[in-house]
Amino acid sequence: MLFFFENCVIDADRRELRRGSEMVALEPQVFDLLLFLIRNRDRVVTKDDVFASVWGGRIVSESALSTRINAVRTAIGDSGEAQRLLRTLPRKGFRFVGEVREGGASPAEEAIVTSSNTVTLVTAEQKPLPAIRIDRRRWILSVAIGVFAAVVGAVVLAPLVQRTFVANRGERFDPARVPMVDPPDQATVDAYPRQPDYKAIALSSYSIGVSHGAPDIESAKTQALQKCSVQLEKKSACTLYAVGMDVVWPGGIIPLPPPGDLRTEPLSAKFTPSPLFGSPGEIYPTEGNHRALARAARIPRWVSNRVSREEAIRRVLEKCGYDNQLPCLLVSVDGFWTIEMPAAHQRVANFFPSIAPELPSEARQRIQEIYRGPPWRALARGRQSWHAIAGAASEADAIEKALQACGKVDSDCKLFAIGNFRIRDN
Repeated sequence: MLFFFENCVIDADRRELRRGSEMVALEPQVFDLLLFLIRNRDRVVTKDDVFASVWGGRIVSESALSTRINAVRTAIGDSGEAQRLLRTLPRKGFRFVGEVREGGASPAEEAIVTSSNTVTLVTAEQKPLPAIRIDRRRWILSVAIGVFAAVVGAVVLAPLVQRTFVANRGERFDPARVPMVDPPDQATVDAYPRQPDYKAIALSSYSIGVSHGAPDIESAKTQALQKCSVQLEKKSACTLYAVGMDVVWPGGIIPLPPPGDLRTEPLSAKFTPSPLFGSPGEIYPTEGNHRALARAARIPRWVSNRVSREEAIRRVLEKCGYDNQLPCLLVSVDGFWTIEMPAAHQRVANFFPSIAPELPSEARQRIQEIYRGPPWRALARGRQSWHAIAGAASEADAIEKALQACGKVDSDCKLFAIGNFRIRDN
């Protein structure tokens, strides 16, 4: 039995996990856990379910379970903060929420076409041109070729050329839609449609690489990636954006914050540097308008000297989301804060109500509406309910009001978030 999700393929019989063209090495117990979660993706599995299936009924420590869950997320390109594929539901358990397709080994039913930069599932209903049917031996051969191509590419190209892409999604190249472009590169992007074939364009959050007039399409792709990566110093990864006039950029490669959770209007308080933002936070105040600063878990990003506030916001969220592979929080525009910055509690993660996996569906819309209110905002959690407030006079006032609202109708109330930051439990 084969399971397909995003750019991953799991072969349950061979006990193999493949991401793109790469085989992912997994400890047997981690593979068992991943397979168990996928096979039971139609429900929430409890810790007891996991212990019974993966540990044979033995009860293990919370840290051992957390280590295995984290290993599963790492293997499939997920994280504990994003929880895009594997969700943790506090006090309930875990659920695999990625879209999964199942298939058997029959080549008449489906074929796996694998190369160094593509993983595609082709079903009989799609009727590929011509009707291609790949048996297991040919599949293994194509995988071997793909791995060889990847090794050669790693030698020829910079090590940062590591993103995968899915072939043409039907989108045509439009210079206005190209993400992450810096002002000096805009003219290059605008001229791309007029360049001769064969051509390709590759992007990172710091650089751009364009090839045109190449002898063939593969040469164009290789040259574009080389030109993009030569400008980098292990800051970002280059990805093919377009080949010819077809966009090959993967859908969802730039995670963006939900529009309803995005606060773009500057507050009255001026931005002040903080260790939370590292050196970008030191440089950002000295730059010219229009400028913006955003952060996720690892890498803060800023842009400056843009033609409008909207342009600065768009570009900083694109660059930050691409590098972190998480939706980023816009924290400042044109030198002013856009959000509250808690000081009384340790900040552990960004908080977006509309996609927070911890929030139950019945509470999500209500909390979203409250969180659209003015600062200060806070969210408390009790045993059975959630309580958000907005418009408080200060951080301390927000904390007090959120806990009071929770305490009136619930018990064991704890502060969960202040503004757009998850805070560490006391």
